[in-house]
Amino acid sequence: MKATGVVRRIDELGRIVIPKELRKTLRINEGENIEIFMDDSENIVLKKFSSLKKITDLAFYMVSSINQMTKLNCFIMDTDSIVAYAGSNKKDYQDKKISDFLLNIMEKKKNCSSEEREKVCFADKTEDIYYHISLIKQNGDILGGIVIFSNDNISDSSRQMLDIFSLFLEKYLE
Repeated sequence: MKATGVVRRIDELGRIVIPKELRKTLRINEGENIEIFMDDSENIVLKKFSSLKKITDLAFYMVSSINQMTKLNCFIMDTDSIVAYAGSNKKDYQDKKISDFLLNIMEKKKNCSSEEREKVCFADKTEDIYYHISLIKQNGDILGGIVIFSNDNISDSSRQMLDIFSLFLEKYLE
């Protein structure tokens, strides 16, 4: 465990403030859920909660099915990292932190598509591609999204299918 050197007092309601610098480093935003654990040494551990990471098996089945049907690269992301990936160059995407580009799209809270090839970075790698991003929402909050991308243009039917899958995940996670 890494020490931060930060000490905080618990207030009369049992609350503790996580320092802004630490929240920024860990990409913890206002309104996000935090899981509380206790380890064997009775240490309290806080962990960023992701409902999408709780359904990893389902996420892998979904991206594999989308990839098999469309032949497009596909991944499901939460607000921090890529949870499940299917397509070429898996090592460049699986379990990687998402890029600022994807964070900005989630902040806008709208699905996003490219009509022509664009230079885009999803994780560590910048590519010149077509893409469609369908966000997964719950009670107005963004939980993550499903992304398809390719060197070739993406059909309207593939975009609609992705939107259906994201709606399915929204309902499943309720």
